Amino acid sequence: MLKITIMENLFDHLKLLPPVERLHRLEANADEIKTGSYFHDFTPEEMEDLKNSNTQNDIELLGLQEERKRLLEPIDRRIKEIKTAKNYTVKNIKEGREERHGKIYLFNDDESGRTYELTEEATVIREYPNIKRQGSIYQEIRKTG
Repeated sequence: MLKITIMENLFDHLKLLPPVERLHRLEANADEIKTGSYFHDFTPEEMEDLKNSNTQNDIELLGLQEERKRLLEPIDRRIKEIKTAKNYTVKNIKEGREERHGKIYLFNDDESGRTYELTEEATVIREYPNIKRQGSIYQEIRKTG
């Protein structure tokens, strides 16, 4: 018990010394010196400084993220446009055609009983048999009834 009391007194005494003298006394009185990791408990002032530093970092980070978003928005929009155009082109390459909107001209060939759909370039896009379709079920009822 006596040794612990002497050590505790030594530790208390070392805490009161200036940092440079404390290091000299520690090195002079230690039985062995090794290098390793240990935890340091923060003082209330250090803790307050850390919290303030963390708050400042959060504010700066938020500002940078908003600036990044503002700067990258046009780039992201352009990337999306290019990807959409690329996907459309790849689809057309795979199919060997593209969808267009315009006038479609219908020709009924009563002799062959077929209907032809042609584009503005006079290309046949669809050919099918003429089928007389009933306009609605009410027309049939009126005719018979």
